[in-house]
Amino acid sequence: MRNSTPVTPPAATASAAPTTRVVVHDEASANAPGRHWSDIVGCLAFLALAAWDVRIAPTVSLALIPVFAYEVAAGLAFLGRRRARASVRGLGPRIAAYGGTFAVPLFLAFAASREPSWLTPVTRTFPTIAHWAVPTGSVLILSGACMSAWGLWYLRYSISLEPAARGLVTTGPYAIARHPLYLAYTLSYAGVTIQHPTMQVAILMVIWFTMTWARIRYEEGLLMAVFPEYAAYRMRVGALGPIHLPAVVRAYQ
Repeated sequence: MRNSTPVTPPAATASAAPTTRVVVHDEASANAPGRHWSDIVGCLAFLALAAWDVRIAPTVSLALIPVFAYEVAAGLAFLGRRRARASVRGLGPRIAAYGGTFAVPLFLAFAASREPSWLTPVTRTFPTIAHWAVPTGSVLILSGACMSAWGLWYLRYSISLEPAARGLVTTGPYAIARHPLYLAYTLSYAGVTIQHPTMQVAILMVIWFTMTWARIRYEEGLLMAVFPEYAAYRMRVGALGPIHLPAVVRAYQ
């Protein structure tokens, strides 16, 4: 099922956690014509992210170049997305969303220009394994870029930075993982870590995954509240990969 009409909870606001609120937008707001200011901000943010990747690619990995194309497409998708019907408000969701999106690119950009030792390549740290580590890292980064493009195509009308319910997508890559875009980031960042196995990069990836997992929890709390059918979907599809392979096969039959 894709882009279902969400069921609005009785109350306009409901408590999701002690420090967060689920806010259900009224019908006039959800169906208002024109662009919301957050659409423009999201577009510009992803275009800036793409520019950073172009800048750091020669230092980090040339395999990041395809990621540039995904981020440009993601930025443009913000201009065509639906209005949010419900969203999560609070400091925690914002930290998880913006930290999970921008922490790694900003770190890599800073390290590339100011602290290149933080990005010491595997060819210098572990030269004996570089012959397989470099191509393996590149394959993971490219696989993540391809998964990102696939996931973005299906999510193009519902993309958000902060948790928001715009539509429910359960087909395509969403039949394999509930969060294929985060799976894509995981693959790409694993590739970067293999190619640059330093303590700083390892710590960064642990922090990033922690924020991303919190982001998943916030988003799924909202989707469970707005889309009753999400509970069944959550039972049959894993967050970052399939739980039951036969279910994935059936989705494409």
